Amino acid sequence: MTDSYSNKQTLRAELLEKRRYRSEEDSRQMAQQICERIVHWNGYINSDIIAVYASFRNEVNVDEVIENAWENRKKVVFPKSYPETKNIKFFEVRCSSELRKGAYGIMEPVEELGREVDPRMIQLALVPGVGFDQKGYRLGYGAGYYDRFFAKFPHIVRLGIWDSENLLETVYPETHDCKMNYVCTFTKLFSL
Repeated sequence: MTDSYSNKQTLRAELLEKRRYRSEEDSRQMAQQICERIVHWNGYINSDIIAVYASFRNEVNVDEVIENAWENRKKVVFPKSYPETKNIKFFEVRCSSELRKGAYGIMEPVEELGREVDPRMIQLALVPGVGFDQKGYRLGYGAGYYDRFFAKFPHIVRLGIWDSENLLETVYPETHDCKMNYVCTFTKLFSL
């Protein structure tokens, strides 16, 4: 086990613990500020097909962005994870009732609706993270789903979503980790 891996595990545990004790009101206000920042950002405004996520374990709730995208007739796509291959596919979702609890207890699109989207069509992806550093690297839960996906589709503009004020000095990236193009916190949208 490398020092980088060990450092990453320790940092992940610390950040998740901190997130767990944040009040609902603080979480709601942070999410509102982040969503407001995103819907007024040109990168979002100029994108027609947007990958989003259903918040899980106190991740930043981006429902306001999702609602805005639907209102503005953008195509909204959610990830569905496949634990047996450790891959994700994206499916168009037209309303929240088209989501069901899937792998890991996360709300996912109903595959049977047959609305899988060609990843080459996705322009912008909102990506949740446990932490992000000043170079744009993301610390996730450790399964590597997003890293594998973005390695295959590097054209997608990646916007990391984080419930902090400042970016970390490092998240101890490894060679397979994909960088974000931008990170949005509740105080700023960083270009990386």
